[in-house]
Amino acid sequence: MSATPPPIHQLSLWLVSSVHNVFDTMFQLSTEQLPAEEMHLPAGETVAVSIGFVGQVNVEVLIYAPSQAAMQLASIVLEMPAAELDQPTVGDVMGELGNMVVGAVKSNVSDLGLDCTMTIPSVSFVSECRTPLHTADSSTTLGFEFHGGKCLIKLVLKPAA
Repeated sequence: MSATPPPIHQLSLWLVSSVHNVFDTMFQLSTEQLPAEEMHLPAGETVAVSIGFVGQVNVEVLIYAPSQAAMQLASIVLEMPAAELDQPTVGDVMGELGNMVVGAVKSNVSDLGLDCTMTIPSVSFVSECRTPLHTADSSTTLGFEFHGGKCLIKLVLKPAA
């Protein structure tokens, strides 16, 4: 008998915990979860990260952050002035943020005896980002604020193949 995949609510709780832990550990920043409906990313360039895991449970996580916030995070973790950072470097840091956040969620899923493999993060810089807030039974969108920045994270539970 195989283990039952966790419901979206449980995945969401693990994601929230992971975001708080990763921001605290990686950036020494506290985060506050806010209702996604009340959060609006500022106009301008946005960094979008897509990462997930596949197997007995299929999850995609989309992280959206204004470029200025992404640059601030990269500046902190690399201990470099933001003015010295280029787009590929900021993208690498955001991809690693995605790896760490989603890796912790995947670890919780694996602890249930469910086999899954991480996907490779995809990072894009988009000039106008329309973050879909519509939440179906199989997805949820979470908002987070940290010192000087904010991000939206959409969690999608996809059907197993």
